[in-house]
Amino acid sequence: MALSEQRRKLGERIAKLRAIQRERDQLAAAGSPAQEDVWNAQTAVENARAAVEKAARAAVDHRIAILAGSGDDAPPSVEDTRQKVRHCEDALAAARAARDEIEIRSRSVEEKITYAQRDVVAAAQGVTWSESQDHIRRIIADVRAAQRAYAEKVGLALFMHAQAPWPYPEKDPDAAELRAIVRETGTPPVTWRNATGGPDAAAKWKTALAALQTDANAKLPR
Repeated sequence: MALSEQRRKLGERIAKLRAIQRERDQLAAAGSPAQEDVWNAQTAVENARAAVEKAARAAVDHRIAILAGSGDDAPPSVEDTRQKVRHCEDALAAARAARDEIEIRSRSVEEKITYAQRDVVAAAQGVTWSESQDHIRRIIADVRAAQRAYAEKVGLALFMHAQAPWPYPEKDPDAAELRAIVRETGTPPVTWRNATGGPDAAAKWKTALAALQTDANAKLPR
């Protein structure tokens, strides 16, 4: 069965997010080796510079030996060791540049992931909305009916609350419950579930929305 336009768009956004996440994982995998490469290059530069100093001392010793008439084979070339230093410094610069670029790209890809995740959520919400019109109409009708019934019951509760003797009897549970109801009439209805211990009516829809964010074929509640 072909996907709807909304689900097709959702699938594309999920695929885009996963591609960016793979890029993030690749950069993360390169992070430690890149830092190790810098450390190794730093060590190579230090060793090369030490070799220059050693070659320079050897050249002096060799020169003195020649002047004393006892010179033997020439020592390593100082210029060769200096060339080695330049080569190692170039390698160190390249290693640092690679490490820094990985850090820059990692920050950039994390930002891309944030936006891509938002796009996925928005597309999943679009699927939920477009495929739930019958549910939405029933919810509207049910809520309106509940509001009318609620208005009637609350009006009666307010009247009865006004009849309770003052001060309220300390151990009168009915008066206490009426006081609680009166207080709750000034709070958003969505908060009443905590007071009544009722279930979260949207729980299965929240689960479905989460599933849609990883699978464009995930089913919605019926």
